[in-house]
Amino acid sequence: MGNTSDRRPAGRDPFQPPSFTPGPLGKNDAGEPFSDVTGDTPGPAGTGGDRAQQLAVDPGMSFTPDAGVPSPPGSNLMASGLTASSAMQDSKPDGSAAKLKTLIAAQDDVMSDETLKPSGSTTHCSAASLRVAKATGVEWDGILGNKDGNFVANDMIANLARAEKDKKYKVVNPEEAQTLANQGVTVFATQTNPGGHGHVATCRPAGVTGDSPQKPYAKPLLANVGAAVGVRGYLADKGHYGVFLQDSTHPAVIFYAPAK
Repeated sequence: MGNTSDRRPAGRDPFQPPSFTPGPLGKNDAGEPFSDVTGDTPGPAGTGGDRAQQLAVDPGMSFTPDAGVPSPPGSNLMASGLTASSAMQDSKPDGSAAKLKTLIAAQDDVMSDETLKPSGSTTHCSAASLRVAKATGVEWDGILGNKDGNFVANDMIANLARAEKDKKYKVVNPEEAQTLANQGVTVFATQTNPGGHGHVATCRPAGVTGDSPQKPYAKPLLANVGAAVGVRGYLADKGHYGVFLQDSTHPAVIFYAPAK
C-alpha cells in the first residue's frame, strides 16, 4: 500500500533469517533466529539431539515466531469410543482400523508425555520417534535406536537413508506421506542438520478429532515433539505455519515409510 510505512527493522529481508551473532550452543543464531529452546545440547541417552524449526510465517509479513501453544493432541480413539472412520474427516483411511488406532494412540502418548516436553536446551524428538516406531511395529533396531535407547536425530536420518538402500524403508513424497499416515502407516519426516542436530517427527493422520493445527498449513501433518509439541503442518514458509524450513539454505525434508 503506497503510503503505509514499513515497520520492519531496516535491512532485514522478511523471509530470510537474520544474520544474528550466534549465541551459546547455537541459541538465537541465524539457523534458529526465534528459538528459545535450541535442542543443540544432547542430553543423556534418549534425550536431546534434535532441532525443531518452529517458525510461523504470515504471507506478506516479516517472520514471527509461532506462539508455541501446543495443539491439543487428538483424543485416544479407544477411550473416546471413536472408530477409525469417524476420526478421519478429510481423508478416509484404506488400512486397517487397528493400525490407525495404534498410530494415533502412540502419537497422542508422546505428545502428552510431560517428560518429552522441552526442558531448558533439551528437546526430545528422537525419543518420541523411537517410541512411536516401537508402538506401531515398524523396523527400528539399529536404525532409530538399540537396546540402550534412541539414537540422536542426525544418526537416525543417516540410518534411514541406509535402510532405504537396503529396501527396509522407502522415500515418499509429501502427498504419499499423508496418504500412508491416513492408512495407519508410520512415516518419518526428517531434516538433517550438518554440524548441528536434525529433526525427526512422525506424520499424523488428517482430520483426527481434537487436532487443531495452525492454518494455513501444508500436508502432511506432523505429530511434532521438539521445541514445540503438537499437531502441525510440515512446512514453514511464506504461506504456512509449520515445522521445517525448506529453502536453499536448509537440507531437504525427506519422508521415509516402511518398504513393506
